[in-house]
Formats: sequence, C-alpha cells, structure tokens
Amino acid sequence: CDGSQNVYKKDIRPYMQMGRNRFEILFLEEDEDLLFDEDKPELCSLSDHEYRKSDDRLGVWQVPYLQFIRNVRLERVATEQIWHHGGGCEFKVDLYYQTFVPGLVSASVKFDGMTYH
Repeated sequence: CDGSQNVYKKDIRPYMQMGRNRFEILFLEEDEDLLFDEDKPELCSLSDHEYRKSDDRLGVWQVPYLQFIRNVRLERVATEQIWHHGGGCEFKVDLYYQTFVPGLVSASVKFDGMTYH
C-alpha cells in the first residue's frame, strides 16, 4: 500500500473457508526514505475527486457501513488496536458472521481514502 492507488485488490478466495473467516489488514509505515529523489515513482491520479484525510489518528472515526447479501447474518464486530514494540501499530477488525447458503462471500473495507477487497 504505497498510496499510489485509490483501490487495492487481493484475491482472497484461496484463504476462504465455509463459515467464519478472519481477515487482518496490517498498515505499516515506511522505515526509510528513498536514497535519491529520482527513485521516487511518478504518481498519477486515478480519479477526478481529491483525497480528503479525515483524521491523523489511527482509529474508526466514521460510522461503519456493512451490507450483506441475503444468505449472510452478521453476529458481532470486534475491534482491537495493537501497538508494536518496534514502532507502528495495526487496527484489527473481526467480523463474526454466519452463512446460510454455501458459496463465496466477498468483503471490501474502506479506510483512510483507500478501498481493500
């Protein structure tokens, strides 16, 4: 997640199991700056709208929006902020849900102007 894209996608189908699944997204900061300015990649905007940062602090600052299909029931949502001794932290969100019809369930999470699938 280098900030060069508004939407990041990862195929999670090989990791899915029937029933409950746990997804963890780890946000890391770059440890070192690039050595030379010419090493920086050229970035181009992927959309017409400007990115607005809502808050510098890590956390959930807006109401989450969950939308499920008919064959899934959300049982509970648990959040946890984990600080690492070497620096940085991660914000873990666990979605506990039950499926009534077998099949693939996909998820997309929007965080800090980015969308993760």
